[in-house]
Amino acid sequence: MSSSSPSILRAALKAGGTFLLTWVSGSILGMAASVGVAWHYWGHVGIGGGPALAHVGGGAGAIVMLATLAAQPALLVALLLWLFILVYPAVSFFYGWRRALQKIVEAHSALLAERLSSLATERLASLPGAQGGIGRVRKWLAEDSASGMLASALGDSSWARRAARFAARRLPWADLLADWEADAGAPQGADVQSLAPVLSSRIAKALNEIAAPSRLPLIVTVTAHAALLGLGIWLAK
Repeated sequence: MSSSSPSILRAALKAGGTFLLTWVSGSILGMAASVGVAWHYWGHVGIGGGPALAHVGGGAGAIVMLATLAAQPALLVALLLWLFILVYPAVSFFYGWRRALQKIVEAHSALLAERLSSLATERLASLPGAQGGIGRVRKWLAEDSASGMLASALGDSSWARRAARFAARRLPWADLLADWEADAGAPQGADVQSLAPVLSSRIAKALNEIAAPSRLPLIVTVTAHAALLGLGIWLAK
């Protein structure tokens, strides 16, 4: 076992704990909010026809339900509000996954950046000519072979493999390599070796930026939930 394996294992355990905590807490809060909003809306807006639907089954029940929903849009809003019980856990799942991945990337951004810059340098040096080399390196880094080589440097844990795939595929390689090419000039001979130290610092910075989870899905979900509630109250008037 390499000397970095214990730290990778600790980071993976912390990432798993972060994922579970975020998912469970977000799901509980979201489901509680969904139940509270839907129950308040159902009880105070005064929607009729609900109990009757419970006594009709089969195809007739579906027809009655469609007719009722068409006649009472407020009832459709009530049903959609209950569906948010499923939406919030889904949003929490993906947000928790990204938070966990962020933990891994932050803990090993230096190693990831060093390994990725080395891979790019080695690949560029192995090309027969400089013409089009940057574009070919960028394409190769996005392939599974590059992420597999990167994963071997981090260990065999599932979180390490996810971080490797994330780093290889999500980094803005076009901008990183284009900036280096503009600063260092077209790679020729020994000048290729200048790519590694220049790229390493830029990769580390870019990794920490793109690994941060976006709150946009949560904001959109809460906004849609509130808007649907407002629409339902307006329709019921």
